Amino acid sequence: MLAIHLLNHEGRPEQLEESRVDRLDRHLRWDREFISQVVRGATRRGLVVMRGDELMLTDQGRAEAERALVT
Repeated sequence: MLAIHLLNHEGRPEQLEESRVDRLDRHLRWDREFISQVVRGATRRGLVVMRGDELMLTDQGRAEAERALVT
């Protein structure tokens, strides 16, 4: 779900707002502990990287999000 969220906003004017870890609770309505777990897992799996306060999809994360949207 995180990768799909990031993909939906990638390259759009709202990307910075939507990809900030400290704003995901507002946009995804997840509690902060769950966000921490999801971000750690996505980072370990190579789906996202942190750039400052912003989460960015890796090529692998983008491909997985695109696959998930097709099925």
